[in-house]
Amino acid sequence: MGGTRIKMALVQEDGELVRVETLDARADLNMEQRLEELVEDIDLLLGNEYQLAGIGISFPGIVDFPNRRIISKYVKYPEAHNTDLEAWAQRHWQVPLVVENDARAALVGEWQYGAGQDTDNLLMVTLGTGMGSAVLIDGQLLRGRNYLAGNLGGHMSIDFEGDDCNCGNRGCVETAGSTWALGKNLEKIAGYQSSKLATGEPLCVKSVFESAAL
Repeated sequence: MGGTRIKMALVQEDGELVRVETLDARADLNMEQRLEELVEDIDLLLGNEYQLAGIGISFPGIVDFPNRRIISKYVKYPEAHNTDLEAWAQRHWQVPLVVENDARAALVGEWQYGAGQDTDNLLMVTLGTGMGSAVLIDGQLLRGRNYLAGNLGGHMSIDFEGDDCNCGNRGCVETAGSTWALGKNLEKIAGYQSSKLATGEPLCVKSVFESAAL
């Protein structure tokens, strides 16, 4: 569940990717309403061929992993911290559910199936609508007592004279490097309006890297 889009994937037990669906986040709905709308999308993803065995949710906020709860407020998913995710999964499919911070979930994916398969010590930095990070040490995810360990802090202020952030702070890391601030930052650079980035769609961190490689 990202800040701009929800990406759903149907994955078999051996890790084989079956299907992928991308949907709008819909910040106009609270978390419970959005989850109820996702029921039909999940059933369509399953079709008649597959039986759902479990649900994993990665969320851009502070997550109490052992108790399967979101514990931070997030403007794109109102009332997420007051939503019983396990009850939702049980009510519709009678399956177990896990929820994890999105950066930690991405790290686990790379560790098990991607670029990090040959090591048990990893640092993941996610660049999307917001910014996040996660750390794996000796094969153990770093979470900490308050589930904030390993998070370098998209909302950590690094420039007291910087731009206002959507969290209400000033000069956060996200104001310098996240997708939501990308357009405003690029417009400050001479020659941007005549560049490929100014005319290409969509404008995202990936397109910046691709253009830089040309």
